[in-house]
Amino acid sequence: SRQHLHAGALITFRYLGSAHNKIRDRLTTSQKRLREHEEKLAHVARLNTMGEMASGIAHELNQPLSAIVSYNQACLRMLDDDYPDLELIRSAMHSTANQAHRAGEIITRLRAFVSKQPARREAISLNQIVRNTLMLAEYALREHGIEILLNLKEDLPPVEGDSIQIEQVTLNLLTNAIDALRHKPQPRQIRLETGATAELACLKVVDNGPGIPDTMLSKLFTPFSTTKPHGMGLGLTICQSIIESHQGHISGRNQPEGGGSFRITLPLQNAQPSSAALCEKEPLSHDANAQL
Repeated sequence: SRQHLHAGALITFRYLGSAHNKIRDRLTTSQKRLREHEEKLAHVARLNTMGEMASGIAHELNQPLSAIVSYNQACLRMLDDDYPDLELIRSAMHSTANQAHRAGEIITRLRAFVSKQPARREAISLNQIVRNTLMLAEYALREHGIEILLNLKEDLPPVEGDSIQIEQVTLNLLTNAIDALRHKPQPRQIRLETGATAELACLKVVDNGPGIPDTMLSKLFTPFSTTKPHGMGLGLTICQSIIESHQGHISGRNQPEGGGSFRITLPLQNAQPSSAALCEKEPLSHDANAQL
């Protein structure tokens, strides 16, 4: 007798759109909460930084305010003269206005730095970020006798990001360099330089201190890793989170001639970088050299 073989398949279709939408919504919500958490942590870190720098900031504000009082008192005395020197009074009033402007700039920078606001993406200049950061750290640099060397590329193309967050990263790297130089004999120097490739803008902070301990090199950005006696070990971790949220890259290493070096790379506005490490391999292009 013949044997008949039967083969068949059963195909079942099931609509998964609703399940996929729920998964996507949950993922979106989780990502949003993570971003909010990172922003809150970054804000707390900024407040902590300002707390550590409070005495220096107060001193920086006291200088222009004291100058304003002195200029005004001098003007009042000169106005009481029988024949007041109007040209000298005018010069003193100009100096008063300049000092008031300087105090106002410091307060504006402080308010922007410690304010709690949603991250904003806009065109920003790394050169301006450097200048803003130096204004906040001016007292600490002067107190420790640290010389700042600037090598900023002229006409540096803008990057897109949140200026306060990038400023926070720069200030953190600068204060770390200051800490590394506290007990070093003179000369004490920190070099800040910017440059660009076809796709990336770069910012580098280099000091001539003792360098990064070998035990820390492999875990620079690991949470709670620190060489500071009272440090929490979150500063560089937060910096890395901020830079990576801007599709950038941050790295640290020791210089062959001694000292530590940190480099930030960020994609230029409207650019699609092929590799954030590109700027690590290509030389920076500089158009200007200046020294403070």
